[in-house]
Amino acid sequence: MDATDEKIERLVRSVLDAVDARLVTVREEIRALADEMEARLKAREEDLARQRALSAKPPVLIGAALVLPIGLIRQAAGQATVEVSQDGDTQVIELHVAEDDMGKVIGRNGSVAKALRTLLKVTSARTGEPVSLEIV
Repeated sequence: MDATDEKIERLVRSVLDAVDARLVTVREEIRALADEMEARLKAREEDLARQRALSAKPPVLIGAALVLPIGLIRQAAGQATVEVSQDGDTQVIELHVAEDDMGKVIGRNGSVAKALRTLLKVTSARTGEPVSLEIV
């Protein structure tokens, strides 16, 4: 083997060593990237599991309010009373008004009374407790 062949062989070995060293570096970088991605995946899966554990529970209605126009309240001041009683499992709300104000409370074609009863039905559906409104 002559000097030229030895130079070529040394050059080839140095190139191969450099390639091997670079391959080792690339493998380490790929392994580090894979480890980072696995950690991110695990964290994301844990986050999703926590989110699945949170359930959107329906709101619980603790109380209800009967809303009446302020003008009606002013007109009926001292003349209207509300009594709440129980009839079996149904809660009965009795609205006592003066004879002259009965039409205002009931409304044209019963529109105000229907609206009040609708509000009570929604409340009843959410609480699971039957409620009725009687206007007397």
